[in-house]
Amino acid sequence: MQLGAAIVAGDNTALKMAKSLLDNPMIVSTGVIPWAISLEVENYSKQSNAEVAKYPVVVPGTGIKQYLSDNVSPEPLSWNLSGYIPGNIALEKTCLFTPILDLNCMLLWQAYREGARIMYKDMDNFPYLNCVISHLETYYQKDVKNKMGFKMTLQEIKVIDMNEAEMTETEKNADADVAGGASDMGSTAASKVGKSELMKLLQGGRSLLGL
Repeated sequence: MQLGAAIVAGDNTALKMAKSLLDNPMIVSTGVIPWAISLEVENYSKQSNAEVAKYPVVVPGTGIKQYLSDNVSPEPLSWNLSGYIPGNIALEKTCLFTPILDLNCMLLWQAYREGARIMYKDMDNFPYLNCVISHLETYYQKDVKNKMGFKMTLQEIKVIDMNEAEMTETEKNADADVAGGASDMGSTAASKVGKSELMKLLQGGRSLLGL
């Protein structure tokens, strides 16, 4: 019986599977062979930091020193998750036969080792399209044999998509010089850009990359 028909028929196992797919966070790979793994999360946290530019100035006429901020750069989000990696509850009722659970664990470890880009559907069913697994730990527990315990850290990444067709010649040459190019024209163009503009370019790139 297909899952949709089983849900309509009121099958308890099918209803549990559907609820798990809808409510639980999910890791989705959009690679050559797409796959999706629903996670049973017990502990969850979401965090981010922001770099705030602060400059000390003396208020004219008062002699009082204050800090002014003219730029705030939030870093990409990250999530800490822990709980269980399930298999197929309809097939894997005991620990004697867990092929789907084993496959799910293998796929997560493969995505971690390869630094593969994944989509993360969070606790509120909101999708984050560009993420990677920065930390992964899996472990067995005596009282749970047909699921795998896990701890995971997900990191959102920002991707720079610079279209050279929209860049000026000075910007192209300055970019080549920053990257280590030995072209005289690149060095000359970079010097014309000016220190402040070049620093803005570098800092903006680092911020987008989450560095």
